[in-house]
Amino acid sequence: MAFDALDEGGFKKSKLRKNDFVLCADIVISTDAVVKNAKEFKSTTNKELVLYLIHGILHLCGYDDHSPKDINRMQKRENELLMQVFNSSEYLRTSS
Repeated sequence: MAFDALDEGGFKKSKLRKNDFVLCADIVISTDAVVKNAKEFKSTTNKELVLYLIHGILHLCGYDDHSPKDINRMQKRENELLMQVFNSSEYLRTSS
């Protein structure tokens, strides 16, 4: 899960200048889900953790995964970033 800290007034917006960009957020990752999915997808927990982190960051950047079109768009970007991190297509995900 990813939460925008500005949603709850966690940062004083009045101190921002017009063109400033601030990303203030938390990403919560379930280690139980990481371990379970690492086994299911024949991956490692470290690689699964990186996927979850990328997924959370993409949510913070405006990506969504509620419709098939959004899921495909997000998964494509996840795979692009996984390729950059691991320099291998071995850990890329495809739609079920």
